[in-house]
Amino acid sequence: EIRLARAETIAFRSTHPKDALPLFEKWLQAYPKHRMREKALYQYALLLGKNGRPDMAVQSFDAFLKEFPTGSYTMQARKQQEKFRAVATAAAKREASVKEREQAFREDPLLSALEKAEKAHRSKVYDFAIREYLRFRGYERHPQWGRAWYGLGVCYRETGRTDAAIEAWNAVWSRSLLATGTL
Repeated sequence: EIRLARAETIAFRSTHPKDALPLFEKWLQAYPKHRMREKALYQYALLLGKNGRPDMAVQSFDAFLKEFPTGSYTMQARKQQEKFRAVATAAAKREASVKEREQAFREDPLLSALEKAEKAHRSKVYDFAIREYLRFRGYERHPQWGRAWYGLGVCYRETGRTDAAIEAWNAVWSRSLLATGTL
């Protein structure tokens, strides 16, 4: 019971709650029939969820609910399980989105150049942004060309090169007359 109290203290009252995970694991393995196992399992699952492992927390709550279907922590466990299930689903969607985005950048390096240019533009690093926008030269058929060339014109304007800015914007306008999908 002292070991469990130590794990609880580290988990819920210290600044390093992750350090309690191995303590809970050892305790649960060492005392499979202890009268406080229900509390320990619940706290372990809760700690997993609160420390960036929502998918493991959902699995731990499943195991908890199978072992203690009518225990004193059952209602709380069900609520926490649903909460962490939603968090795990959102994390999986974010991860899939990041992988999809990385795949798109591998397939089309101009998208990466556009993102770098727009980030530099927002940070007011106009010379770098201009170099990145200029990677779209010769790629007028690219779906993001108009967006890139418009940004190029804005960067030219901000650096005092108004003639070049007007020329870039005129190119976008002219291209939009030929291809109606130009941004």
